[in-house]
Amino acid sequence: MKLAHVDGRGTETILGLAAGGAWLGSASAIIAAPSPASAITCTRTRLQRMPAALFRDLLEQDPALSRLIHREHARDLHRQAAWLVQLTSLSSRERLQRIIRQLVDALGPQVSERGVRVQWPLRHWEMARLLAVTPEHLSRLLAQLQRDGLIQREKGWLIVPDVARLGARAEGGDAAPWGATQLLDIHQDCY
Repeated sequence: MKLAHVDGRGTETILGLAAGGAWLGSASAIIAAPSPASAITCTRTRLQRMPAALFRDLLEQDPALSRLIHREHARDLHRQAAWLVQLTSLSSRERLQRIIRQLVDALGPQVSERGVRVQWPLRHWEMARLLAVTPEHLSRLLAQLQRDGLIQREKGWLIVPDVARLGARAEGGDAAPWGATQLLDIHQDCY
């Protein structure tokens, strides 16, 4: 799922992606405030919903659930900080390579005789916004990766002949702009 904010002028900012299993809206439900982001599906998604009041009651009654949510919020803060560091310290090519590596790890790629295939979950302009580059620059970066033999593109698929050549996994296991916890939409009709 794409996590996005649309400002008063109608400009969409992609704040991140939520992989399978993400808790969506839990922080907003806890503080009883609207979420700054909307969740928009990019791939086939199954969503479970829970009223915010019930969620808060469960947190009060179930220490194990409370610890789990606390841990997931800490992971999310860590992931967000790591992504900000990457935005300021890595080149756009390095960020793209890391995102492709994370897509391979997170989306359950298909293995073919040419390498690992992964479906691109966002439109071209959306991926550019996520990387904080223009769509034209993203096209140049993809062409460079293709020329260097790191990827092949085929009808919406990326084929990665050698995943290790993309680089190591991000430090801390998940410094891409998304997390992977429990997918649950917490809503206060609707937060």
